[in-house]
Amino acid sequence: MQTFKKGKIALAMASAFFIGGTLSGCDSGNLPSAPSAGAENPTTLNPTGTIQGNLKDSSTGEPIVGATIDIGVATATTNSRGVFTLRNVPATASVAINGANTNVGGTYEGIIDFRTVTSPVNMTNAATAVRYPDTRAVSWTVEFTSLEDASTDTGAGGETLASNHDTPVTGLIAGQAVTAGKLSTSLSGEIRIKSSNALVAEAYTVQLWDNAGPTLKQEITTVISTTDAEAVAKFTFTGVAAGTSHDVVVFNADNSLTDTVTFTTPADNQAASLAVGGKQVPLLVKGTDVAAPYIYKIAISDGTTSFENGADIGAAASASIIYSFSEPMLADGYSTGVTPTAATELYDHIVADWISAKAGNVAHSMAWNATMDELTVSIPTLAGSSVYKVTLNGANTLQDTNNTALSAGNFVVDFTTGGGVAVAAPVITLVNDASIDVGVAPIFDWVWQAGAASYNVYRSTSTGGVVTGGMDFQINRTTSDYAPAAPAYISGELPVTYDYIVKAVNSDGVESDGSAAVTVNDAVGPTVAAAVCNGGGAGLDVLRVTFSENVAETAAEVVGSYTVTEGGITPTPTTATLFSPAVVDLKLSGNCAAGTVAVAIGVTDINGNALGKTAAVPAGAASGAIGY
Repeated sequence: MQTFKKGKIALAMASAFFIGGTLSGCDSGNLPSAPSAGAENPTTLNPTGTIQGNLKDSSTGEPIVGATIDIGVATATTNSRGVFTLRNVPATASVAINGANTNVGGTYEGIIDFRTVTSPVNMTNAATAVRYPDTRAVSWTVEFTSLEDASTDTGAGGETLASNHDTPVTGLIAGQAVTAGKLSTSLSGEIRIKSSNALVAEAYTVQLWDNAGPTLKQEITTVISTTDAEAVAKFTFTGVAAGTSHDVVVFNADNSLTDTVTFTTPADNQAASLAVGGKQVPLLVKGTDVAAPYIYKIAISDGTTSFENGADIGAAASASIIYSFSEPMLADGYSTGVTPTAATELYDHIVADWISAKAGNVAHSMAWNATMDELTVSIPTLAGSSVYKVTLNGANTLQDTNNTALSAGNFVVDFTTGGGVAVAAPVITLVNDASIDVGVAPIFDWVWQAGAASYNVYRSTSTGGVVTGGMDFQINRTTSDYAPAAPAYISGELPVTYDYIVKAVNSDGVESDGSAAVTVNDAVGPTVAAAVCNGGGAGLDVLRVTFSENVAETAAEVVGSYTVTEGGITPTPTTATLFSPAVVDLKLSGNCAAGTVAVAIGVTDINGNALGKTAAVPAGAASGAIGY
């Protein structure tokens, strides 16, 4: 039984210049044939193939006759039609079985020798004036395949009796033209600085590179000529191959400024120009530095002292904001526009604002230092006790000398000025001191202090006589009074008091000393809100007394703190129990009746304030609901 395995074999050759040949047909007479089935397996398979192409003049299209093509393992000479054939070329890499994962890795490098050419230029005659180059380096990639007829002979038990390799054949690609140009054209040009378009004033090296091939700048390239540019930045190459792709590379002594221009030379006996006004663009050198510049520091100066962003610079008469750049900026029309003219210039992207009751762009001037790496924005006149902001907008329009835009960033400067006077501490008054009760807000007042712009109010808290916090900021006031929301005057069964102070603030934001502290606490005692027999179903002999606020338990549960009257009879309270913080149940010696009155004469609130009223119920009061 025979099992067939499919496979490929490849010959790899790549062209770094546009000289790929016409690849057609195959020379099977030079390929080994497959051994017959059952023959002994060869120890080595060395398939070979054929490379075929033609060589023509790049300008006239005439065949180049007599050129020698040598790839090391094979040599050919172009015939009268410019055709050449390289036979018995060994494959350099194989292709995976069944065509999967193609992996062609080999390359043939060779030389075309034009010194033996007889037509259309007789290179064998030393007197011939217009000639081809003596030689050019080449390389090719051509894939070879096989008949995929590998076979394996197996025995009855499945054992391998013999293996036979594929019959290798060529799989050539036809129609590629190899061209060469006569050394009949010239190239002249000039070198300019890209940022300014000015001619360079130092010597540069200019190189002319041949880039012929299916892609530009392959690893195999040939330097045709090198020359030093004159001080006036002019250069000329003569004897350049016609109709051929080239690179012109230029660089200065330390390789910090460079440029490359790719072009194709014209036909025979014509000249190319890389200059302003020529058909090609000139060489415009720029730095090899591609890193974006950035602003690494912004400082504020009053002329003698440098301040950080956000600083208060005191009572300064003027200020300068200095932007420091990581490298020199390009001196173009935008960056040098530091006066108020066109809207597209740098001046119009600097905004200097006075932030106050009246805000707006203030007068300022701008200047660069000599090296264009420091920009100063000056505000000649500053107001006292003011806030200023300077903003650099559209900063990415700035470029370094390599035309790389400035890195994005936050280019905002804030600063303040001084000049405010010292302000005396205010004297504050608690206007409603005597009427502070649960749910009542304190009201403060003070006399306006000379030089004050506003006032800061602070408060500390004490619970049960213990300070539970610091003197905390409450509010900034631009008037000389303050009425906060009513605070809580009790916490559980503990009294809560508050100390308030006020500090005047001048125009620089500087505070005065604090005022004397004013204490705020509950100053009004409780009242009897209601007295109800059998209140809440507590019992017929129970009188439930409700107070206007929480009361102190110790006094509220003393029987002697109450007087009860019932139609002229005075029943005796036997117990007093605090049902809730503001409610007391009085158990009487008998059932209470309509018209019962309770007068609490010894009860206090949590803050120690005694009962507000102790008089009996007036005649005609509604029975069962007694209010004090």
